[in-house]
Amino acid sequence: VMLANAHNVMEPEAVLAKGGVQAAQQSPAFLCIRRWTTRMEADISEWSGAALAPLADALRYNTAMLALKAKDAPHLAPSIGSLGSTLAVNSRLIVLSLENVGGRPQAMARLLAGLATNPSAMLSVINLSHNELGAEGGQQLALGIQSLRPGLLAELHLRDTRIDAYMMQQVLSALLPNQYNLLQLHLDGNSLAGQASLALTSALLH
Repeated sequence: VMLANAHNVMEPEAVLAKGGVQAAQQSPAFLCIRRWTTRMEADISEWSGAALAPLADALRYNTAMLALKAKDAPHLAPSIGSLGSTLAVNSRLIVLSLENVGGRPQAMARLLAGLATNPSAMLSVINLSHNELGAEGGQQLALGIQSLRPGLLAELHLRDTRIDAYMMQQVLSALLPNQYNLLQLHLDGNSLAGQASLALTSALLH
């Protein structure tokens, strides 16, 4: 259904076999897709990790979903990096909110590497709070922010992401001078020592 939706078939009913429509309309999968298309957001909090790879393929060229979300879903940790293939191509998503999904540095770096290679990305809200980005994820995040269109980013949520002071400096420096419309910046639980504090001051001044 998601693959059909990605090819501009907006109504899930249109891709169901005629004889099975009534039964399919009662299925959890159908109800999930209906909820997603109504809200124009994909909430994967209750999905299994094994489902993320095919979902990532389906969302690559999807034009209906504006947000990709998950919260308090540590079971997704081993597979969260597979969503990088979506970020590498998708030009419709406005919100990426993966809060407390158990992300580890290598997986988060794989996820964000997609954003760093997509000049058409339209993300205005990035929320990666309560995941461990570390140096690897922080570096890819900085590159991803640098690749965004000027003035696009409105919110950046990085609470408790274990980004060290040096890499936090890189992330904050990436905001300047292009992301001048930033309205929210959350950095609780990260190191802001030395050059990172100077970079934060510069970001606030701009």
